[in-house]
Amino acid sequence: MNANTSKVNRLTLDEPGDLAAPRGSQPWAIAVRLQIQSVLNDNAGDVKQIRTWLKGIEEHSGYSQLTNEDGEAFSSYAEFCKAKQPWGLGSSPEIIEQMLKDLELNQENIVEVEEEKSRSWGDIEQYLQRFSKVIQDCEDNNSISVHQIAKILNIHIKNAYKWKKRWLDLGWIEPAPEGKRGIYQISDEGKKQVQQWAEQAPSGGFNEPLWLTVPRSNPQKAAEELIASLEVEQLKEIYELIGKSFEKQE
Repeated sequence: MNANTSKVNRLTLDEPGDLAAPRGSQPWAIAVRLQIQSVLNDNAGDVKQIRTWLKGIEEHSGYSQLTNEDGEAFSSYAEFCKAKQPWGLGSSPEIIEQMLKDLELNQENIVEVEEEKSRSWGDIEQYLQRFSKVIQDCEDNNSISVHQIAKILNIHIKNAYKWKKRWLDLGWIEPAPEGKRGIYQISDEGKKQVQQWAEQAPSGGFNEPLWLTVPRSNPQKAAEELIASLEVEQLKEIYELIGKSFEKQE
């Protein structure tokens, strides 16, 4: 009995689990716990999906497949939630629900800001800039998903769905022929539009528009994008201008 308990304890902490495993099974419960912990710790993620997993781990008694720090299986959903990480979730169900509500509100505010910005992205030139960036950054540009769009453009998943719909309406992408749900490929029209835009794009220089999508709260990412996008002399000039701006504020 003790040997089995030790084995379960080792598995629940060391193994990544499997989200595709049957609901209520140990591999599924392990994977779900890691996903929920990740969102709660990072304060970022798909709130709707987390609620689904929380409901599932309660309804399918997934918590009973997991053990506390003493190697004993959790006897209730609440006990699992309250147990400290990495065994449990580290907070009561009520506190977790409030955390998700706060995260949901924060994400709604982010979406509103991005939607406000997107209203200035109304011309085809701006559509093509983003579309070409997604194509260039995809490992296989014949396979595009909403999650790839969100990651590459550094935008919320809800707005990634909107960009996907715009490109789909324009005929630049189309559902993948394999029939995989949520997977799209570049259409012949999309390839034609990007090729024509690339041929007409200016060769470079300070007069060329620079398009970067970075979160305002991530200066390191902004710096990395600038370094990758500009020549050394241009970067030096920007450095000097920023320095002069700081001097005026002192």
